[in-house]
Amino acid sequence: MRNDRYVAWLTLLAAVSMPCFGAEEPADEKKPPAVYPAAVLPFREHGSGVKGYGLKVSNVLFASLAANENLYLVDRVELTKLLAELELNISGMVKPGEATRIGQLTGAKIIITGSVIEVDRTLYLIAKIIGTETSRVLGESVKGKTGGDLAELVEVLGKKVAATVVKKSGKLVATPIKTEDRIKALEKLL
Repeated sequence: MRNDRYVAWLTLLAAVSMPCFGAEEPADEKKPPAVYPAAVLPFREHGSGVKGYGLKVSNVLFASLAANENLYLVDRVELTKLLAELELNISGMVKPGEATRIGQLTGAKIIITGSVIEVDRTLYLIAKIIGTETSRVLGESVKGKTGGDLAELVEVLGKKVAATVVKKSGKLVATPIKTEDRIKALEKLL
């Protein structure tokens, strides 16, 4: 019994001293939009007419998203090192579990990757938006003509991806836990 109380007190002490995400703000202050660290990985290529497009799409998408004030992009040089370290397929297709590991190493809460697909002279750009903390996956896509203006198509995809991140971030990023909520949960256990 005494040992159980000791463990309970240590647990309570650890929970109270753990850092909490975000601080409570006064109710009358308007909360600014959250800025989420994101990483853009190379897109996978499907089709003979899109050879070399994967890297181009990810580079233009990175540039497009970098201009968005609701996103903070992780340095691509660091990502290259991390991808090599994790031995991920450099083509950019990332499973949600792997995204979690990348997120932990880079601080990215969102991983953006996808595919460039050519089908019957139509070009499809498909973005996967992965929450590294939740492993949830959302998607956006655009289509155009093969041989058309690729940069313009990627810009449209960038706007759609940014809008999805801002609008649906609650599904992608884990909800912060307040100290008071942790204490209440531990009190119930005791």
